Amino acid sequence: MSNSSVNQEYFAALNRLITRKTVILSKGTKVNRNNVALEAGRKIGSVRKGKPEQAELNLAIDDAMKKQKNPTIEEKVRTDKWKSKYEEKEANYEAVLGRELMLIKMCRKLGIENEKLKKDIEGKLPYVNITDYKKP
Repeated sequence: MSNSSVNQEYFAALNRLITRKTVILSKGTKVNRNNVALEAGRKIGSVRKGKPEQAELNLAIDDAMKKQKNPTIEEKVRTDKWKSKYEEKEANYEAVLGRELMLIKMCRKLGIENEKLKKDIEGKLPYVNITDYKKP
């Protein structure tokens, strides 16, 4: 394969990583030299800074990495939205958990009280022998 076709494969792989429409790697994989190489179907380390024929590719990868570190306003808004939803769900979970613990304690308390009442009633009820019962 010629050098330009290999570089085209690398650039195509880089574009797929940037647009998060990867073919080989999982969606949302970070952009770096090794991932560009893997997405292009090459081995790790095949894209290096020291190769003069890959200078343009390395600049493009560096730019993509910088953009990835600095999220856009839309990404920040989306992240903040999901973060607030998570915090709301977490607060609801804590409230439900507290309510459940309170109900468990109440059930235990009522069970103990029920046992005490059963013992009190047993001592106060008269003993009736069913065999002594006569028909009217």
